Amino acid sequence: MVFLRMGINKIVIGTTLGLLLLVALIYMVAEKEVEESGTALSSVKIEETWKLPTILSEISGLAYLDTDRMVGVQDEQGKLFVYNLSSKKIEKEVEFGSSGDYEGVALYGSTAFVLVSNGSIIKIEDFLSAPKVSKTQTRLTSKADTEGLCLDEKNNRLLVAVKEEDPNGEMYKGIYSVSLSTMEMQEAPVFNISMDDSVFKNINEKDVKDIFKPSEINLHPETGEIYLVGGANSRLLILGPQGDPKKFYVLDKADFPQPEGLTFDASGNLYISNEGSPGTIHRVSLN
Repeated sequence: MVFLRMGINKIVIGTTLGLLLLVALIYMVAEKEVEESGTALSSVKIEETWKLPTILSEISGLAYLDTDRMVGVQDEQGKLFVYNLSSKKIEKEVEFGSSGDYEGVALYGSTAFVLVSNGSIIKIEDFLSAPKVSKTQTRLTSKADTEGLCLDEKNNRLLVAVKEEDPNGEMYKGIYSVSLSTMEMQEAPVFNISMDDSVFKNINEKDVKDIFKPSEINLHPETGEIYLVGGANSRLLILGPQGDPKKFYVLDKADFPQPEGLTFDASGNLYISNEGSPGTIHRVSLN
């Protein structure tokens, strides 16, 4: 019986060691693949987190207003939400429309712009005091499922990112410009993200257009680099000022379950908002 117990113990120990080695090997392989794709999960560090009220559990766009305040939109309600980072409360709601599918927000002085998934842009002048609302339909449609919107003040334009079907084909996700003066969209994209770019070399998807699905876009205030998050797969892509892919991050879904908003403060700090229960805003740093 003693020898039998010793034999069983050896089997148990051997099996346990084997499983531990297998887990370690899987982790090493996964870590290597992530690093080769241009990132590691540890490269994205959360510096501070704000848990949002229930009404912002589906926060879909985020824009920096001033030192303590952000402006957000959520998927369903036609409202701007002014959120105070210091008090951790919504301090103002601005109604601009009925229910819809609102995906992005950008600010230019006292004017706010809201992007709808069907390609239309809502302009809200004097949004904090006496809102005046107008609407423009761009050449993009619901097939493109437009979600990313930001201000490019240097070039007097808005930038709109396509999430789903780009007019130029499934191998591309275009970034289109809209003139602030005329609210007209240029026919050709100003930047084109190719799904076969080497930055995506270790990302495998059955459908090529699922490799990266931009849900928000913004410009770094100091470097001019273009940042995009993909909410569907929790990914972050950085392009150079001329649109060339620089770095690709696979975000940890535990912390970034569905990143839908992205903005910078005046000092260049990066904030990413997430849909969830609760919705969150993370201030993050990248290595």
